[in-house]
Amino acid sequence: LHGWEFKRLMGGKVFYKRVGRATRRFAITPRGFFSLSHPKGYNLLLLVEGDVGLRDALRGFVRSLEGFRDAGEGYIRLGNYIVKALGDELLIVHEERAKFRILYESFLAGKSRRKKLLVPVELGDVDVHSAGALKRLGFVIREGFLVEVPEFLGFPQPAALKSLLKAISGVERFETLAMRAAEILLSSFTVSPSELILRLMLCNNPYQDPTGKVVLRKISREDLEEMLP
Repeated sequence: LHGWEFKRLMGGKVFYKRVGRATRRFAITPRGFFSLSHPKGYNLLLLVEGDVGLRDALRGFVRSLEGFRDAGEGYIRLGNYIVKALGDELLIVHEERAKFRILYESFLAGKSRRKKLLVPVELGDVDVHSAGALKRLGFVIREGFLVEVPEFLGFPQPAALKSLLKAISGVERFETLAMRAAEILLSSFTVSPSELILRLMLCNNPYQDPTGKVVLRKISREDLEEMLP
């Protein structure tokens, strides 16, 4: 919930985050995900009615998310797509693009926890600019070895890490660095379908990957009735 704010809105309490005008907005409740048209300029994460304390509200919300995360049944893989029934809707997610979006926003957020690699990756001579770029992305290099990576990556493949080093010069804009790192490392980024969808829905823009390609679609009961009248 880093970066989110707590405020009274709409006769209740909400956890929210300001978003750009072009960002598709959504809300998360124990019943599932749905699009949001009000209030303007916010991404609503949690709505709490009545005079409920923040700690109790968060506990209830976390319990609802744990229930969603543990619901491993009902996922269907069709090639590069994950299909999940959510209430009266079918959620179709392009897995690779979803990973791309999650990694990109994770790199952009910065200040993530790091973890040590079980086996340091030898990088050899790394110029100052490239070393600085890797450090901005959350990687730690010591004496020519990559020893720590951002925690959200898991344990990426050494070949992917070396490819990342070759692909950056250290002079790119930070957004460009984040996109390049996400694109190269997504092939070694593994996550369960339930965790993937949960982390995707917590992104600022879960509907498009960093290049603008569509990540997910929802098919409602009405859509199905139109397709099969």
